Amino acid sequence: MTFSKDEEEILHRALARVLEEEGYGNICSTALPDYENPDPIYWAQTEKEIVPDLEAVKEGVKFLFDIETEKTIDRSETEGPLKLLSAYAGQNGHRLCLVVPTDRELAAETLLKKLHIENAMIFTV
Repeated sequence: MTFSKDEEEILHRALARVLEEEGYGNICSTALPDYENPDPIYWAQTEKEIVPDLEAVKEGVKFLFDIETEKTIDRSETEGPLKLLSAYAGQNGHRLCLVVPTDRELAAETLLKKLHIENAMIFTV
């Protein structure tokens, strides 16, 4: 994600508020000091740690949120973490949610198809 610290906090707070209104609980965020951090996901092949931007639970299902900007959605560096989050979500009965600006929804759909990620939901902001 490429936001200033203030922009990132504003976006996370707005998403957390919407999630709470929609009945999600156990909300965790990497940008909000009054929330716990999401659980890290380890990629054993490269020993890298990936942390979703937000996570929340609704009706017993954990949702992992990855927030991308108009610039980061097109970067190849986005692909590895998305594949890992998707695989982790699929193996554990979770749902992956890709959050993108409204005008980048088509780019998000194209990226998910390119990576053969079928279990992701797209949210626009």
